Amino acid sequence: MKKHYLLNPVYSLLLVFILCTSCYGQLPETLSNRLSIPKTTVKFPKARGLYKVASAGCAIRDKAGNLWFGTNGEGLFRYDGKVFTNFTEKEGLDNLIVYSLLQDKAGNIWVGTKSGLALYNGDTFTMMYFDADYSPDFYNKIPAKRTQSPENGVWTMMQDKRGTIWFGTDKGVYCFNGKKFTRFLNSDIINRDSLHLKAIFSFLEDQKGNIWFGSCIGEGIIRFDGKTLSRISPEGYARTQYLTEDKSGNIWFGSIGKGMCRYDGKTINTNVFAENDTHDLLYLIWKDHADRLWFCATFKNRPLQYYDGHETISFAMKTGIPDNKMFPLVEDKDGNIWFASSAMGLYRYDGKELTTFSE
Repeated sequence: MKKHYLLNPVYSLLLVFILCTSCYGQLPETLSNRLSIPKTTVKFPKARGLYKVASAGCAIRDKAGNLWFGTNGEGLFRYDGKVFTNFTEKEGLDNLIVYSLLQDKAGNIWVGTKSGLALYNGDTFTMMYFDADYSPDFYNKIPAKRTQSPENGVWTMMQDKRGTIWFGTDKGVYCFNGKKFTRFLNSDIINRDSLHLKAIFSFLEDQKGNIWFGSCIGEGIIRFDGKTLSRISPEGYARTQYLTEDKSGNIWFGSIGKGMCRYDGKTINTNVFAENDTHDLLYLIWKDHADRLWFCATFKNRPLQYYDGHETISFAMKTGIPDNKMFPLVEDKDGNIWFASSAMGLYRYDGKELTTFSE
């Protein structure tokens, strides 16, 4: 989405160059709209934009304990335990549809949107670019002449144990080493199955340090062992995502037509929980601090369940919940689980009761 105010001479007087230090050094200069004060509310607000069924689709807890929620139409929200603060295009986002969130080891918040990538340093948002000829200069001023890259949705992000940040985008996988972006497939790797890695929806670094990719365009489940990139799942896994690993080292994921899947290092078991009618369903999966696997199906009104390692248990829905299309997003510092539902529904579960935080 274009920022028309950049062309307005009045706003051109508001260009403020911010030097923000981190373990990466100084962050790039950015546009700081000091006249814009983010809106706050004590409740998660109803959808007010064009997307009346907007909902929270991603979330993280930062080092200070704040919760961040990305929505598909209402921008970004931060909850500090008292109020929700809404960040939109007025504060520097390039799009109100937020696909992914990440806090890096330096404390910066990365925001992946339908259009591109932004970085929040605690004060301002800076647009970041995957251009082959563009690298953020952390020690000098960014050249003034630079055009924005074409839109490139950022579906997922992960920082590995070495500090490299991985980005799954519409146009491929990119890596950021703290100084510059590189296209992963341009590096010196063995691409055994001639994979394209476009529209990667999920990353996972397993206990052994392997990097896993979940593809949305039919490339299935992919593993990178540091040298070789290889497809683990056979043909027929049309859309796979939400990768997670249990304490035994099994890799779990959901796939259309395959239900809940588990890979034990040798074999992929499909429909692990004997799900019925999985032909057109994609099962979403999320793991909590107790290693319980929560899962539910998209597109149909299926109950939310969790697996504790021994049995599957249906999550008891409370009166007032609009439907069963709830999914856990994040745990707060007290161990409460936060759930989202359609139409900007937001709930907190303390293990006994479900509290509504929606308007």
